[in-house]
Amino acid sequence: DSMNDVPLLEKVDHPVATNPDPRLRALAQQRGWRILDLFPSTP
Repeated sequence: DSMNDVPLLEKVDHPVATNPDPRLRALAQQRGWRILDLFPSTP
């Protein structure tokens, strides 16, 4: 997901930012949206 997905995420009842880029992750955290990392990076 990227900032291009924000208009759609704002329209749904339960937005989930999936594999968000850093900007979308920050916005999702600010708005209390769920964040789903399907491909978490390994340390």
